[in-house]
Amino acid sequence: MEKLYNFSQNDSVDVVPLLTTHPQRTLKESSYKMDFRGLIFLCISFQKVYSCPGLYDSLCKTYGEFLTQNQGKVAPGTDERLRILDEKYAGCGPQKIDIRELTIRRAQEYFASGQLSSAQLTACYLNRIRHLDPYLRAVIEVNPDAVVIATKIDAERRALKVRGELHGIPILIKDNMATADKMQTTAGAVVLEDVKPKEDSDVVKLIRESGGVIIGKTNPTEWAA
Repeated sequence: MEKLYNFSQNDSVDVVPLLTTHPQRTLKESSYKMDFRGLIFLCISFQKVYSCPGLYDSLCKTYGEFLTQNQGKVAPGTDERLRILDEKYAGCGPQKIDIRELTIRRAQEYFASGQLSSAQLTACYLNRIRHLDPYLRAVIEVNPDAVVIATKIDAERRALKVRGELHGIPILIKDNMATADKMQTTAGAVVLEDVKPKEDSDVVKLIRESGGVIIGKTNPTEWAA
């Protein structure tokens, strides 16, 4: 098991360590919850064929106990640490532009004026994910090629080739949108870990064609629609 993030002593966190069997994908606490739901679903299916009396009730009890034990568990001082990290990693580029509520239109203005590049903005958002997500657990995987893609998009802009409104904009997509790259597509289900589609979904194709930079996937509920 490998840690997704490396923290300095000053950025250490008092939460459950994020572990993964894949260099980029995190096995989060919510994944354990989803696993139980998946087991219950499978048991219902198996009961129809093999009959496993008592197993469904046992799994429900185990899942209920898990939720009871873990509900509301937040490390002391988490809110304050998040506030500090949020401020610390808010600025991007030489001018330390605040990117926390940056709109697409405003980002395009920064790109056009040269105050910010797509590669810089992409790296900044990935840095925010690296430091804040261990608390939020909102991102299930980051795209290892995101900065490289953003650099190529910047080169297109310098060559006066702007694909559209999303040109160079970093984007997070849901984990049920297929991507034919180094990321997985699991719909939030641990049982689908290592699934890699052969082609992009229609939505992802449109994002790429418009110049959007997919920087990772968000952490949905299991089999999210």
